[in-house]
Amino acid sequence: MAAITFKYANTGPTGDTPTAGFLKISLLHRETTTGTIRTTQHFVVPLQDGRAAVNLTATSPDQAWKIVEAGQIAAAATRFVQVVGDANFIDLLDVDPKTLEPTTENLAGWQAALDEIRSRTVTATIDPENADLLILTYPAFMLDPDDPNILILPIGASA
Repeated sequence: MAAITFKYANTGPTGDTPTAGFLKISLLHRETTTGTIRTTQHFVVPLQDGRAAVNLTATSPDQAWKIVEAGQIAAAATRFVQVVGDANFIDLLDVDPKTLEPTTENLAGWQAALDEIRSRTVTATIDPENADLLILTYPAFMLDPDDPNILILPIGASA
């Protein structure tokens, strides 16, 4: 199960105030899993102080969650999203409900995120002229600004 968090606010002259309302959440298509038929019946999640949290199962490539904003949510919308893990609702990938392909407004953002991840990649190859040497290729921002001979690796990285 993935924890999905929602947060809504109305703007006003003295700042944001929590939105009242609720969400209707359902699977886009009925599915069978571990001998159980899961239907498309929606369930209601009320907003409390403009917030809600719900656990949703991760979606397969041929499934999506339908989330309908309702109640006092201004300019309420319906989104079809894929869930892969814990996330804020605003960060979920929108998909076309007919094809389950990412919607065009999401592609640029996801491509930018993917490019950012790729730009942080350090690759290591064995020097073809000397098998005892390892050649590292990395983006320039990973060099220590005070000493270009020092490579800064993020926590969790390994060399």
